[in-house]
Amino acid sequence: MSREPQLWKKTKTTLHSDCRIFKINKIHFEHEARGTSGDFFVMDTSSWVHTIALTPENEIVMVKQFRFGTENLSWEAPGGLMEKGETPEHAGARELREETGYVGKSIEVMAKIAPNPAIQNNVCYFVLIRDAQPAEALDWDEHEEILTKTIPVNTAEEWARNGTIFHALTITSLFFLQSHL
Repeated sequence: MSREPQLWKKTKTTLHSDCRIFKINKIHFEHEARGTSGDFFVMDTSSWVHTIALTPENEIVMVKQFRFGTENLSWEAPGGLMEKGETPEHAGARELREETGYVGKSIEVMAKIAPNPAIQNNVCYFVLIRDAQPAEALDWDEHEEILTKTIPVNTAEEWARNGTIFHALTITSLFFLQSHL
């Protein structure tokens, strides 16, 4: 007979490393029923937003930029860290505007996910902005250099299948987009 796994009890948290945009905490957990315990490392970071922006022609606004983790250029949806107190809708519109200069008319949250609940404590919101058009000046962060391109939805899906788009969160956002088209 199977039963639900039990929650572990957090007994101690210590800062392991402060990495500017995230912290790594060493957290001691105990499983009371089994009498086991252990130290686990959890990334403590702000929540994220990824924005699927559709133009009046129903093309997706995509960005291509260098990513330090893969040391490669990556096609993806505009997005980034949410600021303290910011709603997902505001963050999605802000990231779209800053990275691409595009603004839209309607904004909705398509989904909220946990990017990697095994080692991260944040969530990622997927925001849909419709009728996006270029209207603002770019406002890149110090370490950003971005190419913006609009592509048909079916091209974005093909790019996800063939590996041109390899950013997992962008691929996930395309999944949620299907139920909103």
